[in-house]
Amino acid sequence: MGVTGAVRDIASEALASVAGRVKGAIDRMDNELVRSAIDYYETMAMAETDSRPVKGTLLETDLQIISWLGMPVYDADFGWGKPWVMLRAESIRGGFVYLMNDGPADDAGVRVLMCMEAANMKELERLLYEKL
Repeated sequence: MGVTGAVRDIASEALASVAGRVKGAIDRMDNELVRSAIDYYETMAMAETDSRPVKGTLLETDLQIISWLGMPVYDADFGWGKPWVMLRAESIRGGFVYLMNDGPADDAGVRVLMCMEAANMKELERLLYEKL
């Protein structure tokens, strides 16, 4: 239920090609695949007692950047008004970067939540700014 690729391939491909990979993964999703994934994650959750990685042991080979930009989370109202802020409930697994709006206003900026080793964060920062 995802798209994977080597960094060198994704960095060198045209944006349309990368977008085509994502669209292909979405097109392959059906009821059976989603139910299979739910069963898998339920089994994994029952097997884990404490999924937090030991300090210094986060995977260095995986990086998942998830964009929640534009997701209308600030439009939610559970009866006591709209939220002031929205955060991830968990950020203990390495290699995840979440991009999300930093507030309800359109010009509020971007919040970046990351969980990775400090050395890898520095390298990611260097790579991101190198392209600006």
